[in-house]
Amino acid sequence: MLVINRILCPVDFSKPSARALEYALALAERLGAQVDVVHAYEPPAYAVADGYRGATPLAARGSRETAAGAARAVRQRDSG
Repeated sequence: MLVINRILCPVDFSKPSARALEYALALAERLGAQVDVVHAYEPPAYAVADGYRGATPLAARGSRETAAGAARAVRQRDSG
């Protein structure tokens, strides 16, 4: 029999992604498994006359704040 100990759930903070995370959490509870949530983000690069520029520190901070907010929501769900 296949034993599932860990479930990897990619998220992009969309509504379908949130539903997928809810499903993964419910499945993990039934199986006694751990859920690992991953969000991969490639900061946008902008073409300029002398090459390109990466994301600004403000954009990077916004991405971190969004990820932190999602983590808080999952912790609140698990504690309540």
